[in-house]
Amino acid sequence: MSFTDWPWREWRQQRGAAIALHLEGESLTWHQLCQQVDALAAGFFAQGVTCGAGVALRGKKQPADAALLAGAIAVRRPYSAAEPPAA
Repeated sequence: MSFTDWPWREWRQQRGAAIALHLEGESLTWHQLCQQVDALAAGFFAQGVTCGAGVALRGKKQPADAALLAGAIAVRRPYSAAEPPAA
């Protein structure tokens, strides 16, 4: 399978209501995960994190930690004018 966008966005389009993560009794759908990832990426971007910058992450096995990691990765590609960072 090849993706034209970040994998979590592709899965949101294909399976938005399906469970993306289930850890320690908490679940996130692909839609919810994508919302969190986009918000975290926008926050990193607003703080000056740019492509090539290092970000240290620490977490526990929780769905929010997966979103945090993906948000840090998502900063690596600049946002296009057609898709501004989430507020």
